[in-house]
Amino acid sequence: MKISAARIEKLPNDKRIWHYTSPEVLWKLLSGEFYATHYRFMNDSAEIIYGTERFANFLETVESLKYLSFVIQELRVQDYFLLCFSEDSDNLYHWRSYASKGGFSIGFSYNKMCDLLNKQEIDEAEGKILNYDLVQCQYPEDKTPDSFMHKEMEVFESIMEKWSPDERLFLGQSFAEVKAGRCPDIAAFFRERSPDFCDSFLKVIFGTERIRSRCPAFKDPSFAVEKEYRLVITGEDLRSQVELIGNKPRIKIPIPELSQCIEEVCVSPHGDVEQNHLLAEIARERFGLDFEIYRSKSTFNGK
Repeated sequence: MKISAARIEKLPNDKRIWHYTSPEVLWKLLSGEFYATHYRFMNDSAEIIYGTERFANFLETVESLKYLSFVIQELRVQDYFLLCFSEDSDNLYHWRSYASKGGFSIGFSYNKMCDLLNKQEIDEAEGKILNYDLVQCQYPEDKTPDSFMHKEMEVFESIMEKWSPDERLFLGQSFAEVKAGRCPDIAAFFRERSPDFCDSFLKVIFGTERIRSRCPAFKDPSFAVEKEYRLVITGEDLRSQVELIGNKPRIKIPIPELSQCIEEVCVSPHGDVEQNHLLAEIARERFGLDFEIYRSKSTFNGK
């Protein structure tokens, strides 16, 4: 059975988000090879823990949501795989961090990426579920995620208020059964209770996936300079899909069409700028893409 996952909202006015990387990775991305990295192997894994712990602590204090205890447990053991972007196309902080020997920032259309991600479906029969979310990182000073999660909270509360206490308790117990693999067909499991209960349970499942993907985007204010966006991937049994690339565990994102979302490439001020500009031109022609190429305006003296 295939079910459409929760939709990612497009922006009223499209914008570009930028991925800073090396010449080797640029070539792979233009060819359609996209990988996401396990959060514990990124520059600062504490920023993921920051968001998940604060949301878990918050959820425990909300009386109407206390029955979602399984969400709290999942937050603390979840594998997150991330592909990171920035609002800034030409930022010396990012050049030094991610392309210190020369490289590129690759500009993707946000809305085109949303369209592609929204076309993806969950196929329960295959047992390999990937949940995508494209989120803008938040750096709130108050350190509470309730305003950031208000849409998800409204969905949960509207569902929970229609359930009896017994049904709420049954929710938590049933989720444990599903997670343990004793009931792989969620829809069949709840159909005998009522179609409405089955439908609302599925909404809760998708809602928890959305919350888990939102948590990695809730970050310490000290990281605000990054102006980061993240493509967050969660799902079942992701470790079976891991490849070791560059000494880091990564999973392949099975959407090569993401390369069609690239609209601009900026050449780093580091390294051999002339050579890297030529490389971008060769790659553009090699993979039949149509994007603009320009050079960084950052003032950097040296290679």
